[in-house]
Amino acid sequence: MRKISFLMAFLIVGYVLGIWNFLVLPKYYITFGLKGFLVSLIPMLLAFFLIYSEAESTKKTRYLIYEFFFKISRTPAMIFSLLMFLMIMLGVTTYYSSYGLTIALGISSKYIPILAVGTLLLSFLMLILAKGRTLEFISVVSIIFVLFALASAFLIKNHALSTVTSPPAIRYMNNAVSSITSFNMPLTMKGVLYMLVSVLTSLGLGTGVYYVIGSFAPEELDLRKVLAAVFALQIILSFAAAFTVAYSLGAAYHAVEKAFQNPNIPAEESMELFTKFNDLKDYTTNADRSPIEFIEVFYSIPSVLRGSVSNDTTLIVLLMLSLYLAGLTTIIILIEIGSQMVSEAMQLGRNRSLGI
Repeated sequence: MRKISFLMAFLIVGYVLGIWNFLVLPKYYITFGLKGFLVSLIPMLLAFFLIYSEAESTKKTRYLIYEFFFKISRTPAMIFSLLMFLMIMLGVTTYYSSYGLTIALGISSKYIPILAVGTLLLSFLMLILAKGRTLEFISVVSIIFVLFALASAFLIKNHALSTVTSPPAIRYMNNAVSSITSFNMPLTMKGVLYMLVSVLTSLGLGTGVYYVIGSFAPEELDLRKVLAAVFALQIILSFAAAFTVAYSLGAAYHAVEKAFQNPNIPAEESMELFTKFNDLKDYTTNADRSPIEFIEVFYSIPSVLRGSVSNDTTLIVLLMLSLYLAGLTTIIILIEIGSQMVSEAMQLGRNRSLGI
């Protein structure tokens, strides 16, 4: 039972801890500090209660998701609404995950559609090969993602502290880092509303995933303990991503200074670095702008790390692979869950439902 609890925890971690933990949530952990973190616990706890309720409803009845909506809730058409939202989430997650992979591979963003299709095919192939060991497979990928994310945050911190020596760069970096653990950061109504929506979005409600997870969870499994572990990992990795952005701010200013002081670097390149530094600075100080405007700011971190810190290539690849794996685990789970919904609703076999 301990093994099942462990695997189930990382299955849910693989879904919950997606790209939004890198692209959006760090902004509010930095701009609002610990006060914002405590406020974010309200929607987070509410969402985990809903997750528990969804999973427990099918776990207790032992109904598959389509049976549950048909026999219990009397809304069988709801499964198709869930599938539509699932496909939207799948498309968005695949795009931004593939964007990170283009940076890790050092290729143009025009290859994003090709990598997106490749990611979907890779996920499909992995699920076909996994067969009856899907739970173990997804859990292993999730564990690798968690290790990559923590390692990249730790290494970026160490390299930033050892490389960034300019007083202004150190000041920017220290201000961002200290704000994460500060209770003195001001809260704004607009920013808090954006944060609450971002937190709820990051947990992936509305796709039916948790109903399906509950349908195959063992009866003796304590979902409360599993979700408590997921809750803790959610907080740890969100803070790790916030510190990654904060330390990158110092490296960004350091890169800008080096660029403007080096006559061999074209003015256009220097201004591009300065723009990316300003984007990062705005990301860490302006909570009232829509998070949609800041989604791609995280992707500017590799540009400011390149040439600014030692082992920059390793750090960039590790960071972007962490982002890619965060998306990949979500993608694999969405495809698997979607295929189960299609299989139940249309009475198809596993391979045909995966293809659909």
